[in-house]
Amino acid sequence: MTSSPYSHVGIAFSVTIGGVKRTLVIEAQGGTSRRIISLDFYNNTEFHVVKSPVPFESYSFIALQQVGIQSYSYWDAFVVGLRERLRKTFGIYIIPQGNAKGEICSEFVARMLNVNPSSLSPQGLFAQISKPIEYIIKD
Repeated sequence: MTSSPYSHVGIAFSVTIGGVKRTLVIEAQGGTSRRIISLDFYNNTEFHVVKSPVPFESYSFIALQQVGIQSYSYWDAFVVGLRERLRKTFGIYIIPQGNAKGEICSEFVARMLNVNPSSLSPQGLFAQISKPIEYIIKD
């Protein structure tokens, strides 16, 4: 709906499990509660990786605390998409009111990085935190 190349964001981190280093992602994804998933799940996907401006250790407990509990907000996803479409198509900037009980991916990541999460799209979040370092990884 946003006509953006960015439709999803998550927080990647590395762990060693059984002597094997793995890259995992904490994400808010539709159809599930907050989850941790192996980056391998997204086979054949191009990733734009941005170095976090905030050390993972400073928010890891909070980020992991609601895995399996925090729900996804389809309402927020709709509002963010509508907001971006109106802004891009007609130059109309709306400020949505209220917030659903769950979170969308960009709200979750923005909150962890202390960026204003209010109706922030993945594209908006990427624009705020991607400077000056950006990496593109093709699986």
